[in-house]
Parts: sequence; C-alpha cells; structure tokens
Amino acid sequence: MLTPDSACAVGMKWVGGMTLIEHQKLSADSACIDFLSIASAYKHLHIEMGLRLTEVALGDDAFLRFNNNSSASYYSVQIQLRQPNSITTQELLSGTCAFITVVPGKTSTPGSPFNTVILDISDYADTTKPKGYNVDGGLVFGTATQQTRKESAHGLWNNASAISQITFFPFTACFAASSVATLYGMS
Repeated sequence: MLTPDSACAVGMKWVGGMTLIEHQKLSADSACIDFLSIASAYKHLHIEMGLRLTEVALGDDAFLRFNNNSSASYYSVQIQLRQPNSITTQELLSGTCAFITVVPGKTSTPGSPFNTVILDISDYADTTKPKGYNVDGGLVFGTATQQTRKESAHGLWNNASAISQITFFPFTACFAASSVATLYGMS
C-alpha cells in the first residue's frame, strides 16, 4: 500500500505487501494440494492457482478444507457468469468442505486449459472469530455456448482456530500434473 511520506523523494512510500510463503507445481497427478504448517506471521493470506483435472470430462468442482477439519462447519456460495447472459449459483450450507471453483478436465478445449483462481483469506490467524474467504476466477473448458465462465465465490469456516493448513481437492479425479498453487502472506 502506498502511504504519504514527506521524507521520501516522491512523497510516498510502500508499506506492507506480499511475501512468498510457498509455491507448488505438481510434477505428477495428485488427489490434493496441501499447504502445511502455515505460520501466523501475516495479517492475511493470498493464493493464486492454475488448475486442471485428470478426468476426461469438461470439468468438475474443487473444494477446500482448513486444518484438516471435516466437520460440518463450512458455508459457501458460488456465482458463475456464462454466455449468453446466464447467471448460475450454488450454495453449500453446513458442509464438510467449502466450494472454491470449477476446474477444467484434461480434454477441455481449446488446448487443455488450466483455470485461473485467486483466493484471499482475511485475518487467518485471528482466534476470536470464524474465517471468511473470497474467490475470483474463470475458465474456458470448451468452445460451445456457456463454456467460458467468470466465477466468484465466498465462504465461511465457522471455527475460531487460526488457519495453519489449507487443503484443496477436486470432487472427482485428481489435479493434473503442472497444476500450480502459490501461497503469499500479506502484511
């Protein structure tokens, strides 16, 4: 964030920012992507992902869990914008995991694409309140109408524990090799 500072030649200085915590690029197909032992040294977490599935299909949903907790304490809603002028939603209440995105399958066209996902988790280390997250993403999984999507999701983990582990997993199949996930800490 830029803040005023008369001591700097340009009158502004950079405060805060993002620190790379971990980058994962799958060298083989995998049932999940895990970030383990996340330190509580930051204010927020920011995750950028490019995912594809191994299944021979257009795609399927992907989910997350915090701290390997599978109790019915997750709430999430997803909105998809599709052409022509179509909006769809889905909601999970008291789920054992939370929705994050749709991931294209390996036979999606054009060119077996990966989706793009950005996920932000505010106050992940705070132990006085449940944890919320926001997802922004999109994908192309075909060349027909309604196969290009813009997605947005929001979720809540109804648990006051600090987040020290994040697991991403698809509903079916595995994440394909070359899928990537990068975790940043934000001050």
